[in-house]
Amino acid sequence: MVLLTIAIPSHNENTILVESAIDSIISDPTFGEDINLIISDNSFSNKTKFLYESKYFSNSSIKYFNSKKYRSLDSNVNRAVQVSDGQYVWIFGDDDLLISGILKNIISFIKINKPNLIVLNSKSFK
Repeated sequence: MVLLTIAIPSHNENTILVESAIDSIISDPTFGEDINLIISDNSFSNKTKFLYESKYFSNSSIKYFNSKKYRSLDSNVNRAVQVSDGQYVWIFGDDDLLISGILKNIISFIKINKPNLIVLNSKSFK
């Protein structure tokens, strides 16, 4: 079991944004050590599935789940948690970006403090 699963519940998002979100996570130097990524996709189109198959399929730390039957955002978030295999799960927006290097700090915090819950803040930009 990995320590942290970053779960992206995706729904009909622009694949450029989804790709940017995924790339921001997997380009972090800590990704893959104690961290994996899952995509729970309830999109009507297959754009996110094709993105996964063409770019990320060979990375064993990234998993894709077709979640079309989980139509609402809440049910897709719940599905993302269900298929996660980390001790901790971070629900990550499909249009969010990770600040490079932050995963090392989060993993270190988890290992030292073993919290029941972590609430992370975000910074908006245009």
